[in-house]
Amino acid sequence: MSCIIWNKRCKRCHGNLALESDEYGSYLSCLQCGAVEIDTTQLVAARPSTPAMDEDEKETSTPKMKVA
Repeated sequence: MSCIIWNKRCKRCHGNLALESDEYGSYLSCLQCGAVEIDTTQLVAARPSTPAMDEDEKETSTPKMKVA
């Protein structure tokens, strides 16, 4: 199970927030003070995505087989 943590994002104590979920949905909880934030849309949308491959990386990657 992976855990996503945002450093120093708690509005109450500036602690670390962890993205958690239960049967009711996803929420953020502070690891230091225990504060819970229900609205996760801003932080989840700001989560860094995987970097795109550069053009030179595309050329050096293994070629796919062509189907005749």
